[in-house]
Amino acid sequence: MRSQQNTVPRQRLGEHAHAIVFAAGQDGATISSIGRLRIGPGPRFAPRALAWLSALLVLGGALPVSASEQNDAVDTALNRVSYASLLTVTAVSSGGTPGTTSTNVGAAAFDGNPPTAYDPRINLGSNTFNFMTPSPSGSTVNVVGGGQEAAGSLTFNFSRPVVNPRFHFARLGGTGGSAGNSTTFLTATGGATWTVIGGALSTTLGNTRLRASSTAPSVTCTDPASTSGCGTAQLNGSFTSVALNIGLGNPTTFTGTITADGYGVTITVDEDFSDAPTSYGMAGHVNSGLTLGASLSIDPTLPLTIPNGTAYIATPPATSPRASTNAAGDTDNAFASLPIVGVGSYSLSVPVAGFQTVAGATPQLCGWIDFNRNGSFETGERACAGVTGNGNVALNWTIPTGATYVAGESYARLRLGYTTSQVQSATGLADSGEVEDYPITLLPRVRLTKALVPTSDPGLFNLSVVPPSATAVQTNTGAVANVGHGGTTDWVPMPFGTLITVSETAGTGTSLSNYTSSIACTDRSGATVPLGAAGTTRTFFSLISAPVGPPTTPNTANANLSEISCTATNARLPTLQVVKVTQNGVGTFSFGGSNGIANHDITTVTAGTGVAGPVQVLTAASTATTVTEAPLPAGYLLGGISCSGLGAGGNATVDLPNRSVSLDAAATASGSAIVCTFTNIAQVADLAITKTNTPLAGDNDQANDTLVRGAITQYTLRVTNNGPVSVTGAVVRDTPGAGLNCPSGNLVSCSSVPAGACPGAPSPILMSDLTAGVPLGTLSVGTVATLTFSCTVL
Repeated sequence: MRSQQNTVPRQRLGEHAHAIVFAAGQDGATISSIGRLRIGPGPRFAPRALAWLSALLVLGGALPVSASEQNDAVDTALNRVSYASLLTVTAVSSGGTPGTTSTNVGAAAFDGNPPTAYDPRINLGSNTFNFMTPSPSGSTVNVVGGGQEAAGSLTFNFSRPVVNPRFHFARLGGTGGSAGNSTTFLTATGGATWTVIGGALSTTLGNTRLRASSTAPSVTCTDPASTSGCGTAQLNGSFTSVALNIGLGNPTTFTGTITADGYGVTITVDEDFSDAPTSYGMAGHVNSGLTLGASLSIDPTLPLTIPNGTAYIATPPATSPRASTNAAGDTDNAFASLPIVGVGSYSLSVPVAGFQTVAGATPQLCGWIDFNRNGSFETGERACAGVTGNGNVALNWTIPTGATYVAGESYARLRLGYTTSQVQSATGLADSGEVEDYPITLLPRVRLTKALVPTSDPGLFNLSVVPPSATAVQTNTGAVANVGHGGTTDWVPMPFGTLITVSETAGTGTSLSNYTSSIACTDRSGATVPLGAAGTTRTFFSLISAPVGPPTTPNTANANLSEISCTATNARLPTLQVVKVTQNGVGTFSFGGSNGIANHDITTVTAGTGVAGPVQVLTAASTATTVTEAPLPAGYLLGGISCSGLGAGGNATVDLPNRSVSLDAAATASGSAIVCTFTNIAQVADLAITKTNTPLAGDNDQANDTLVRGAITQYTLRVTNNGPVSVTGAVVRDTPGAGLNCPSGNLVSCSSVPAGACPGAPSPILMSDLTAGVPLGTLSVGTVATLTFSCTVL
């Protein structure tokens, strides 16, 4: 923490130097002298108002040197000073007997000296509050040694609570009157106490009253330090308003009259600074008692490289004086360290203490995580929450993906205060609260996604990414079961520099043998990540955070390795199934082919009804493939081949003479379910039969042919096979018509050209056999079988 100091336009004090004593007006407040103050000659000050703090917390004992903020010049219209953090202090004086302490109209220069009398070292030439404690009754009243005459009160009203403000005095005490010297007594009220930090100041009444320590204080700070009422005193506690009872005191050991005392007052307040690397900008908070964690550790005094060679802040510094390469320049009390960032969301339950209800305040807690590691805190990296009291306050972030997330060592900032507009900015000064910066680790992440070819494929798969981080705030098991196309493990946070395994297994009802499977990984830029192992299990090493140890500005050279996207692709192998259809008959037929088509038989059982063979998984997709039917059984011919389910743009080329069909590479694309139908036709012979009783006139009976009743006539039946196939067992049947008497015992003769077509049985052939039907032998193509028999005309 550091301090802020107020300043006022320079004016010189008059010749009468007078010491004024303050008394704190809130419970437990005390003032400690920190440095020397000298009272020099100068005019008395016109009445002015001044405001201060109310006590919340009392801190005693030796106090550390702190970083501080010094007040600016006095606004004489309002008796108010401001700070770079926009904290304000208004001074209000009230009457007393015999006179009233007043501020100098137009304010005046502080005129403190030497610099070592003040802690922190302030701008000794700045314009600031100047007060005049009037002499009692025009210096006609005798005051006993060590005694005082009341001179009213001064109240300092702070716009926000402050803790342990330090008052820096110049020219406290002076000469004049019969006593020879005087000094202002400042008495803290409500039990508050002072602690003298440096200079010629001292306390009495249990450290509640502050005064110049010398019994003969000098009138300027240029006099010997031992007698100059110049120095620093701390008022112990937490305040929003402080009332100090003012008295003009007699510092000597004998009774006498005393004259008015004029002196300058500058107030500094402790400052807490951010300590992340300088690229993140400066954030500073006035110590108001509102803390992250149970307490606030104030920062050491600023180095003397601050502008003007002083240790105060007149304007906000461009960079934090506590900035460090690892955010270790300040003590953090909210957390020992921050949890590692995983995936999805990130939450912190931030402890808040020292809360007060402050008029006009809008308490707020905000946090930033540099997710993209660009060395600055951005609005999109912020999470805020209102604060209504002490206890834990939740901050929640949605962890980004894509280019706004860069894995590695980064930084986070927490800001707490009573003024929302200040706390919601990652940089700048705030009039209250605390800031804490932390290193934070952002883990790389890996995702495995399922891709199926075709996307409509119903296959289910189990995906795995191991080992997931066990330390991230929110992690991911890295395993999902029974997912189809588009299924994913989602992002899985991974430890740095670890061998990562991405793999898949078949889910319910799925066989990997039906697919060609592969896994490929790319980084965020789309560059291929080299993989080890093979098939459905692949390995690679996760990002190795570089450089080792937290850098001043986070390293983003390996940003694209923050997210590794892996895809497990399963392309369903094409299948082929043969369907056999036979016409005019049934039978068993054989098939084979290339690209993994096994030899197999298909038997038809019903003419015209197709029978499907087994589904064959092709060895490779997008590969030319041929299906061939074995030579056909006798009497069959291949009527046609047709294929369906081809891949987009695929073609099937039919070769009927060779009983085959050729599928091109497009036809056998992944996921193709090809069905090829072979239609075989059982051939039917064209048999012709004629009958005549005038064979010499031709095979057919003559028109208007007449027979004499009672005559015996001979009939000739001719059966001719016109092809295209031989026929065995064709049945010839002839039933005599009316007007003919064909005794059943009459013989029927048979001959054929070529021979062999006549029935082997019965033998001989009788008319009764012909009437019932006689099966012929084999009628080859072109064979003619002739049967003759005789009948009587009735």
